[in-house]
Amino acid sequence: MSNNVKIVSALIAMCLMCACAHAETTREKWLRQTALCDQGKWAEAKALGQEITRDFPDHGFGWVCLAWAEAATGQPREAIMHFNRALELGALSPHRIHLEIARAQMALGDREAAFAALDKMVAAGGPSRQRLQRDARFAPLADDARFKAIALNIDVSGLSREQGWRADIDLLAAEMKRLHYRPFRTISEAAFDAELSALKDALATQDDDAIIVRLMQILQPVADGHTQLLPLYRQGETAALLPLRMECFEEGLYVTAVPEGREALLWARLERIDDTPAATALERIAGVIPRDNTMWVKARAPSYLRFPQIMKPLGITRYRDRASFTLTTRAGKTETVNLEIGKPPAKWIEQPTDLAERMPRYRQKRDDNYWFEPLPGGVVYFQFNDVQNKRGGSETLAAIADRLVTFMLREKTRTLIIDLRWNGGGNLQLHLPLVKALLA
Repeated sequence: MSNNVKIVSALIAMCLMCACAHAETTREKWLRQTALCDQGKWAEAKALGQEITRDFPDHGFGWVCLAWAEAATGQPREAIMHFNRALELGALSPHRIHLEIARAQMALGDREAAFAALDKMVAAGGPSRQRLQRDARFAPLADDARFKAIALNIDVSGLSREQGWRADIDLLAAEMKRLHYRPFRTISEAAFDAELSALKDALATQDDDAIIVRLMQILQPVADGHTQLLPLYRQGETAALLPLRMECFEEGLYVTAVPEGREALLWARLERIDDTPAATALERIAGVIPRDNTMWVKARAPSYLRFPQIMKPLGITRYRDRASFTLTTRAGKTETVNLEIGKPPAKWIEQPTDLAERMPRYRQKRDDNYWFEPLPGGVVYFQFNDVQNKRGGSETLAAIADRLVTFMLREKTRTLIIDLRWNGGGNLQLHLPLVKALLA
């Protein structure tokens, strides 16, 4: 080979290397495509989706984003075709694809095809069916009895209290069996049905709080950490609870947050609720807490003990709207305080005003999605609070993964502590760079 040929070959190789170094990966293209969808730039998202699905025909999420863009730009027929391709590739949970197809069929004016897709959505385990009532795309079906049944738009105006409860219990049982991945792993279906039947027979002798708590007890063996019964007094604007927060420690239950004016109770240890010892209260409340493991009880029990509406049917308190808490304060004094349920306070106090020390490390930056700092002895403490990129785009999970690992390698870190106690989950499409960085 002549020198000229060698030089040309080397230049071609260098050009190819440069092109590869700057080529956009499939994942990067798809992330750009999803960002365009998030921004409502549908024409651009569609063009990029066509490119992705042409070059990578087995990229399921590429087909999903393309179909979304087509639906948004007035091409429902093409969207249905490409949603079906995404369904074949397993890109999303099938119920989500069937819902999108039903919406596209409504855009085409094909009610029967929309109903067929909605039926498939229900059969595939589509949750939150009542949300369909608020979906404007299905407004033309609002008065149709079939749609009311699918969307759980049930007329209860003519039902008595007992009939209403029976309807609720039957619906709960049906939805648990339809939605839960494995409800009868610790209890048989026959035993579950028998428990609910016995409750329906006793409705006339039980008040509403007692019925709700009994349902919690029946659900506990078939539920898990993501399945729970939420009465109105545990939700948003209708919340009504006792004004303090507690946490479980090895030494017992301690008050960790109070409203203004109750600072003297901070860091006090709970001894009794009414006449019930704290340990007994914990044992009884555990029977209504769904869980994946025993840690769920330790984490959730303190919040359940803020609701006399739950504690009274369990025999912990005497009244449904108030309770007396006997506490040992941080000064060692025994004190009994009377508390009444109400709205959550606008501001919580977590540190005693007469204490100048810093809060424990694990409580200092809970509002920060993730952060780390070095500790003596070659240790790094990493608090991972939320599987989400930081608000405002200040730092992604992928970026902190690089920063954390770079720091650990530079400082020759011997031990990494990952604190997950405040982490409630998030977007599991985002955590892989962190996992891969730590494994590497």
